This record gives sequence, structure tokens and C-alpha cells, in this order.
Amino acid sequence: EKDPFLHKILFQTMPQNVNRLMISKQFLHDKYPPNRILALQYFAEHHIEGTLEIAIQILLDKNARVRAAARDIVLCHAPHFDIRQMYLEQLNSHTAICILGLGEVGQIEDCNAIAPFLCNPRISVSCTAMIALMRLDAETYISCITNLLQSEHRKIVKTATLLLKKNRLYDCETIFAIQNQTSYEYTKIKCASLLFLCGKWKSLIYALAMLGHGYENLDTCCLNKIHQWILHYNRSYAVLSELEKQKILTLLHDKQNFLSTGLIQHILFLVK
Repeated sequence: EKDPFLHKILFQTMPQNVNRLMISKQFLHDKYPPNRILALQYFAEHHIEGTLEIAIQILLDKNARVRAAARDIVLCHAPHFDIRQMYLEQLNSHTAICILGLGEVGQIEDCNAIAPFLCNPRISVSCTAMIALMRLDAETYISCITNLLQSEHRKIVKTATLLLKKNRLYDCETIFAIQNQTSYEYTKIKCASLLFLCGKWKSLIYALAMLGHGYENLDTCCLNKIHQWILHYNRSYAVLSELEKQKILTLLHDKQNFLSTGLIQHILFLVK
């Protein structure tokens, strides 16, 4: 069967007289990660010779869940095996996977070995370095990851956005400045998605401020956010400061050509 999901069902319902070992060996290379895990677990549960060696090889699998399953088996068979050291030693030969592995089992000091890969010409390697650094030491590297929103590469901007959304300790003003400076609408929208998470009144201010600069898709995002903000107004009781109120009033005046009269009146009513 070509469908990898059907592979799993067939394996689990296979009669006992079928050579499962042979099929398990094939499953170790299946494109569907759960099937690779299933095969690895079959080797471990049946104490098949060479299980430890196979599990060590699979520590370099591209899938995080498969690597986690391999780690469990390796440490069960060889409790003193240094997985972290293995990733450090193979960093130059299996760079992206070893960086991810260090992010999963490494220590803060491993950031010194990972950080140089942020500037790697291979975008996939740069992204794995971003992920690992934020797992190991987000507090130190969050400003660096924030600045990578300025990258011309969409995948790096996307990865930075996802990591910052998970962390939420980013500086909103820095992101707003990046959004203002970039000419890439894709980046502007990603920055906007972060700014919309910056708190009740700040998110409204940012949505109004980003409106009307000649980026149609960004305008759509900002208007959608403003409508959502009104709809969910009562979900937060954050107090509006006088400074924030003045900013909103000024922006409503400046952006009146991009907002309906009804929308302006509704916001004015809510900020009283």
C-alpha cells in the first residue's frame, strides 16, 4: 500500500505467521514518522539484536517524536550513553538534526556552539539554530530572534514569529519599528500578528497605527483585528491610561479615511 497510514493499520493487524521483523526493517525508513516509531518499538519490545545500534542511528531522524522514541530506547539499553555529546561531535556532519537534538537534550552552554549557525547560508540550518537557542536560553536570545524578523527570507521570518508567539516576552516597540522599516508586506503582516498580542489597548493602537500605508493585505489584517477587538472588548478589564487614550483619539482622527464612521463612533464610545 502507498498510503503510510494504511501501512500502520496493516502492521498492527498482521497475522502472527507474517515475518514482522522484515517488515519492521522496512518501516524504519517509512516516510510516515509514527511508522518509524512503531518499527523501533517492535525491535525494542522483542529484544532484537542490534536494537541499540539502530536506536542510536535514529537519534539523527528528522522528526522530533521519532528522536524522542529513540532516546528512550537508547537510555533504556545504555543508561550512560551521552546523547548530548554525540550531537556535539556530529554537529558538522549532521548539522540541522544535531542542532535540534541539542535543543532537546542540551545545556545552556551549548548555545555557544549553536549560535554561529544563525548566519548559516542554509536557511533550514539557521531556523533549527533559532529553535534550539530559544529552547535552551530564550531570555538571552529573544532579542536576537526578534531582530531576525528583518530577514529577507520568509522561512526565517516565519520561524522567528512562531518562536516569539510561544515566548511572549518580546519587546513590542522593537517589533513595531521593524514593521515600519521593512518594505516586505509578508514581514509587516507577521510583525502585526505579534503586535496584536501585546495587550488590550496596545493592540488597538498598533492596529490603527499600521493602517493606511499602502499595503492592502496589511490593512485587511488591521481592520479584522479592530473588529475582533470590539467584539472581545469585555474579555479584559485592563485600564486605559490617559496617554493611551490620547494616542487612540489622535489615530482615529488621522485614520478616518480608512475607517467607517460607525467603527470610529464605536471605538470612541469604548474609550470614554
